[in-house]
Amino acid sequence: LYFSGEKLEEFLRSLNSSKPLYLGQTGLGNIEELGKLGLEPGENFCMGGPGMIFSREVLRRMVPHIGECLREMYTTHEDVEVGRCVRRFGGTQCVWSYEV
Repeated sequence: LYFSGEKLEEFLRSLNSSKPLYLGQTGLGNIEELGKLGLEPGENFCMGGPGMIFSREVLRRMVPHIGECLREMYTTHEDVEVGRCVRRFGGTQCVWSYEV
């Protein structure tokens, strides 16, 4: 994965950190796992490999509930579990690239 640090900084500065934003490469799981990840229809997560970006607002909402998220894990996929926690307590899900 290659990215320009200057372009990333420019992009991040253009975002409103007081809005709940969870950015990354959107994932739904692979074909074999569909229906086994505990995701509701239409729910997604940001894939861990490429990285994730959280706005300050998402972290403010989610951090007090991290312990609960860890106790209620459904899978061994950390990116799916982070996505589930963000959805439940951060009030958002991974933003599709066309939404940005």
